[in-house]
Amino acid sequence: MSIRIWGLIIGLSLFVVRTVWVEFGPGWVIGPALVAAFFAVVPKIHSGLAPKTKHLEEGRRYLQLGALRQAEDHLSAAAYGALRESTKAEVLLELAECKRLQRKYDEAEQAIRESMEIQARLKNASGAVYADCLDRLGNIQKDRGNLQAAVALFGQSLEYLSKLPDADPQALARKRYALVISQYQAGSSPDQVGGLEKALEVCDATLGRMSDESAHLINALGASYIESGEFEKARAVLERGVDLQKQLYGHNDPRSAESLYHLAVVCQHSGEMEKATEYFEHVLALRERHIERDPAEAITVLLRLAEVYAHAGRATRAADYLRRAIFHLESGGRKEGPDLAVAYDLMGTLYQSAGRQSEANDYWERSRSIWKSLPDGEMQSAAVARKQAEVLTALGRHQEAGQLLAES
Repeated sequence: MSIRIWGLIIGLSLFVVRTVWVEFGPGWVIGPALVAAFFAVVPKIHSGLAPKTKHLEEGRRYLQLGALRQAEDHLSAAAYGALRESTKAEVLLELAECKRLQRKYDEAEQAIRESMEIQARLKNASGAVYADCLDRLGNIQKDRGNLQAAVALFGQSLEYLSKLPDADPQALARKRYALVISQYQAGSSPDQVGGLEKALEVCDATLGRMSDESAHLINALGASYIESGEFEKARAVLERGVDLQKQLYGHNDPRSAESLYHLAVVCQHSGEMEKATEYFEHVLALRERHIERDPAEAITVLLRLAEVYAHAGRATRAADYLRRAIFHLESGGRKEGPDLAVAYDLMGTLYQSAGRQSEANDYWERSRSIWKSLPDGEMQSAAVARKQAEVLTALGRHQEAGQLLAES
């Protein structure tokens, strides 16, 4: 369009505005102008915000579905395109969780700390959100295996939130749960049983007796009672745990096996071998379905079943479970761990009971070799050496027997 035509249009527009202003007053000019401006500007603002809102919605949807890469892309776009700092701080925490689940721990921690910096600048920042950031940092340390660092962060979070006047009781209960469970896993609590009992009482009262937190606390408390030799207390709490986990997770979920496993251990210690065997078999059936993802738990049950059947004099059955455990241990790259040493030791005992002294010595030699390589394996190594010496003496290999006894 030429300059002359543009000039004509502008001139006519100014003439019309001046005429309306003079004849009818300024309201007839300003009102329509504001309406026109509204319809011109608002669509542009909406078009700028819509993609960011869409990114946030898509990111949350993908995160819920477990599609972590797609969730990360959308949440990152939503966070770094946010117009308000408070929104950015909130979305950064969701982005951090997405990165943590992908084991991008450094990036997750960076996103959390960036969110904390933004919150520090905001005048109306929530103290509860700051405590949540400490929890998220604690989860990262826990995933990394730094349990002591996780315990410290969970402790700071609980202490910080408990000082707020409007602290949510349920949030406090969950933070107490996170702290106590981490202390249990790290073995760092001066009063492990007391801490677990108190946390369970709080979670039952605040979150309800059917909560996931109560289920995990029951399992940990039952295991702690077993460690301290309080088997009847363990039985009472674990029986509740078995029922609760079945209601929460269903009969076929491996999480339903947690309390049942420890209840089987109680039965084993109490001499109730039929019950122990029944419970261990059920636990094994649940855990072997996921043995490729987490072989350690299934191997633990295989070893327990081998012990139970060996104690009951059913050597063939015990040997079958031991072979399965040894296969998973050897094929899973755990050839130098204590579990394999225990499996070899028990297999040697089974062979000795069957009168197969040479095979017994071979397995005990493997067991002793592993114990010798472990920092705290001296006592176990010496115990196996004494059994080897007995077998070697029966085989007429007196010099080798003497050397082993001298070493032990």
